[in-house]
Amino acid sequence: MAADPRWVPSPAFLKAFEAACLAHGNDARKINREPYIGHLMGVASLVIEHNGTQDQAIAALLHDIIEDSPMTYEELEREFGHNVRKIVQACTDATYAEKAVEKAKRKLSDEDQNDETKKAAAQSAYEKEWWHRKEGYLNRLKMKDHNDPSVLVALSDKVNNGEKTALDLAKSDDEGRKKFRESFNTGYELQQQWYEGLVEAFAVALKDCKDPLVLRLQERFANAVKTMFSYNEK
Repeated sequence: MAADPRWVPSPAFLKAFEAACLAHGNDARKINREPYIGHLMGVASLVIEHNGTQDQAIAALLHDIIEDSPMTYEELEREFGHNVRKIVQACTDATYAEKAVEKAKRKLSDEDQNDETKKAAAQSAYEKEWWHRKEGYLNRLKMKDHNDPSVLVALSDKVNNGEKTALDLAKSDDEGRKKFRESFNTGYELQQQWYEGLVEAFAVALKDCKDPLVLRLQERFANAVKTMFSYNEK
């Protein structure tokens, strides 16, 4: 065991883990109902293993907290500091309140649920709005570089999700993979566009990176995305 770690977990790190547990304790991954806190721990672990700072590790634990809980950016900064807020904000494409508005727009009355034209129109409007914010995220990511502390956190998030999903799909049968394709609110094709857009965006952001650890992490994500969507026709 190393006697001189790069940093020693502070009370803020412990508080971040507790906040993540409280915010996501009832959440689970789609395929196998694995407690969602496992994902947050996995992202933080990747950040630490790739020479991340304690602020980056804290942000990794909290990277979904603005999207999935009522916590505001102001509250986040008050509890964990400006640096953590900036990283989490860079990793967030919609707040909890904004997502609630999106979901409300998709909700139809019982009568309209039976109207295929209205259902299709509502779905199309939702997908257009969803892609607008995802495209904004991709464009912002392309404007960053490897020196931006949010890039490692974002990449670790996507790697953990992508590799876990690819592994789950590899272990699934055709019926399980069919359920996966049908599980996206936006449809499978738009999700593929999003993930492949992320691969491209990270390639742009990391084009000048010389760190072999980070470049290997980037390669892991690209490979995971390729595997995830290789089951499209299977």
